[in-house]
Amino acid sequence: MLRFAILQTAFIGDVALSLPLPQAIRNNAHSARITFVTTPAAASLLSCAAAVDEVLIFDKRGKHSGLNGLSKFAAELRKRNFDYILSPHRSVRSALLARLSQSETSVGFSAAAWAFLYDKRVEYRTSYHETMRILSLLEAVEEIKHPLNAPEVVIEIPASDIEHSEILWRQTGIDDTEKVVAVAPGSVWATKRWPKQYFAHAVRIIRQKGCRAIIIGSKEDAELCEETATETNSVSLAGKTTLPQTLHILRRCNVALTNDSAPAHLARLVNTPSVTIFGPTMPQFGFAASGEYDRVIENTRLACRPCTIHGSKKCPTGTFECMTSLEPQMAADAVFQILETISGDNKI
Repeated sequence: MLRFAILQTAFIGDVALSLPLPQAIRNNAHSARITFVTTPAAASLLSCAAAVDEVLIFDKRGKHSGLNGLSKFAAELRKRNFDYILSPHRSVRSALLARLSQSETSVGFSAAAWAFLYDKRVEYRTSYHETMRILSLLEAVEEIKHPLNAPEVVIEIPASDIEHSEILWRQTGIDDTEKVVAVAPGSVWATKRWPKQYFAHAVRIIRQKGCRAIIIGSKEDAELCEETATETNSVSLAGKTTLPQTLHILRRCNVALTNDSAPAHLARLVNTPSVTIFGPTMPQFGFAASGEYDRVIENTRLACRPCTIHGSKKCPTGTFECMTSLEPQMAADAVFQILETISGDNKI
């Protein structure tokens, strides 16, 4: 039996984009033992990934911080005698953890920080979608056939989370016959947030067409989401749901409207189409949702764009034109186009 560890301790969206990797391993090696190492914030998401056997929480900013904490966690990994450690995350910390864990073979990207610590290195292909880049780590695993396409991730949401989500859904008063748009106005990075008033305007346009909106987000987004909900006569569930519960809410919705952030990737996991607002970043970096019906809203005419691959706290030019030039009607129209396409209804 092959034993794998996957190291992904970046943001929740990055973890979601990594889930096709354990699925590809499972599809090719049914008896493999797959452990996924992630952060406390992302751990509950892994409880929904059917391909993952074990989740280990690496608290890199808490009890596992510093070299001493890293060493202690690596000792726990060594006990499991992994055949392969695969690291989608390109940080120094991940490279050190892979080396200290002393697996039979560690695999990382050639462009990773301290890449020399990995036993095998795979080219980081900038032209690939991030999911396919991560899957390319399997090129270094002789026992696994490298997939030509990303496998469909099997998501199994715990029954208790489904039950709680259904209670919250009923409290919204939304009828099962209504079309529902999940709206996620938050982001870790300030420059990746489409202005609140733009989100609110888009939601009002959507509601004028007879659709309903549910505002979603983390506890950190709760104030922003509540304000958006109040301004649009909608309901906010921000801070009230776990990641598995958020997945179920997204699965119940017809479309998601979101910034270039985790909700777009969570929606993809449950096959809910999304409209994603791209400002300082670009889809060409490989982080856009890749479903058949997914849409992107962006201004391709700005010379200053992109200014960063991940986002930043402040617009370098002070204009924030990459976001303010994107009109709410553009996002609403993209939502309507998806709804018309998936329902075969041209009356939206």
